[in-house]
Amino acid sequence: EDAPAIDIPQMECELGRTRIHTETIENPSGQEVVLKHRSTNKINFKVLQQRIVLPPLDSVDVQFEYSPSTLGQKEQAQVVIEHPTVGQWVYNLTGIGLHPTEVKNVSVVAQVNRAVSNTISFRNPFLEATQATMMLECDEASRGAFTLLNKKPKLHVGPLGSVQIPYSFCPSSMAQVTANLVVTVTKPQGNLAWTYRLQGIAEAPTDSTVHIFTTRAREALDVLYPLTLIGLDLGPKERPSEVLTCRLDIPSQYQGIMTKCCDVKLSESPGGTQGDGQRVSLAVRFVPLRPFTCLCSLVVSKASGGRWRFDCRFEATEPDVDDTITIESPLNKPASVAFRLANHTPAYAEFDAFFDAESAYEFSVTPTNGVLEPQGSAGTTFLVTYTPVEYGKTVTGKLIIQTEEVYWSYAVRGVHPKYTAPVITKSRLQTHLSREVQSQMASAQAQRQKKNFLKQNIAQARQQAQ
Repeated sequence: EDAPAIDIPQMECELGRTRIHTETIENPSGQEVVLKHRSTNKINFKVLQQRIVLPPLDSVDVQFEYSPSTLGQKEQAQVVIEHPTVGQWVYNLTGIGLHPTEVKNVSVVAQVNRAVSNTISFRNPFLEATQATMMLECDEASRGAFTLLNKKPKLHVGPLGSVQIPYSFCPSSMAQVTANLVVTVTKPQGNLAWTYRLQGIAEAPTDSTVHIFTTRAREALDVLYPLTLIGLDLGPKERPSEVLTCRLDIPSQYQGIMTKCCDVKLSESPGGTQGDGQRVSLAVRFVPLRPFTCLCSLVVSKASGGRWRFDCRFEATEPDVDDTITIESPLNKPASVAFRLANHTPAYAEFDAFFDAESAYEFSVTPTNGVLEPQGSAGTTFLVTYTPVEYGKTVTGKLIIQTEEVYWSYAVRGVHPKYTAPVITKSRLQTHLSREVQSQMASAQAQRQKKNFLKQNIAQARQQAQ
């Protein structure tokens, strides 16, 4: 059975703006469904989500957007969100358009004496074409800095159409200037005006120098770094730390780690002097806990106007190894060494453990990932294994264990068991013959000698002849 229609409280919105209303839809079924939606008045009321996915036995927020097209008249629509399995939800929406009063702020940045052009998008909220008149309101300070680039002061805008209003900004000094761009439409109810406040920020010429801050991981870098702010003009009683502010524009992938390990702020010059009036000191504290390199921008702003941008590189190099692990194992037999490691803070942290690319393949570590136990606990156990496959020189490797914030490294050496040559005190073999044995051997050898019968016969013949 479908739920009864839901009446949404009347929404009020200025012409040219939008109003958002959020409703929650629950899924009573155990399957995921994709909801379809339709509106009886798509001009004024629509559902922001193109595709509404409702998880099983869960809920999802649906956003309705109201954009008025009339002044002071009630506008209404019925929005239906449905699916064959879970049924439909019907919402009755009403709204009314109000006179535009909100001032929209628009910022533009340009270098001194260098013009920058930009555009403002104006949307005609009415269902009929209209003529829009543009007028730039400037004070003495901003006169000449802003210029409308339209050749005609009036623009024709179609029904529910949009036009781009071009303008330029060219600051003559390091100061912030403002101007109002007023777009006026004449209606029977009176003139309607939309105001855009243009905030022009003068920026110093780009500094081509890359300011480098380098230290080893797990070591602190505290330095007072000098900077020159070209065009800075301080009053006799103004101090840089009071009228200037600074911040780092950090890429999103380094936002977390840089926020925790880096602090940059303006400081008084050494000795309390102001120097040449354009030179300031930057107090930099950089305490990284793991190696990384971050390229970011340092932005120095002056309260009364003016901005300086510097390119910076924060580099944390690899620290010395925390320890050396030596593992002894015979050929083709694995040997292991176990140790425990806890996080540097009293909180659990996900880790990765691995050997770097230059390590010998005979090494392995377990576990390779998981959760590191907090500081003060027994710690997570790591098992390093060495399995030699050939004889030769000592093999080495570098074990790295790292979390999102911290980095540990260990030098691992794999060796074979040391061979010790035997020491002989006396011979186990008898190498000399006794005299009795020598005599027996000589007799036996004499008996084995061959007789010369020819010589013996000749001798006997000679005796008989005599």
